[in-house]
Amino acid sequence: MSLAETTSTDLLSLEVPLDAAHILTVRLFAGGAAGPLQLGVEAADVLRLTLSEICSEAIERRRGGRLVIEILADAGSIRVLVVATGARGERIHTDPTGDGKFRRTLIEALVPDAKFVEEPDRWTAAFTL
Repeated sequence: MSLAETTSTDLLSLEVPLDAAHILTVRLFAGGAAGPLQLGVEAADVLRLTLSEICSEAIERRRGGRLVIEILADAGSIRVLVVATGARGERIHTDPTGDGKFRRTLIEALVPDAKFVEEPDRWTAAFTL
């Protein structure tokens, strides 16, 4: 199925424990989603890298919860939503540039419309391709 052939909303989703051990699963999910949506090599790479970085940030912000990724293909666009639940805590890890600034800059360079929302019960990121 290509986006041009999409007449209704198609949803792909993945739910995993909020743990760094599952980043590879997220990358494989992104690669698997790229095929049926016929994203092309560059867009598939952007999806894989962006999801890896967003999920890594979520893991740094929350503990003991779940990570849910939804990829929604609808009328020529792809929307991605990442929701992390669990206890909010201090960042467990930081990058050498300090407080995740490098990661956030990379994400915003890959998908300029990326939006992040921190709530008491969850952390959410959304973007479109």
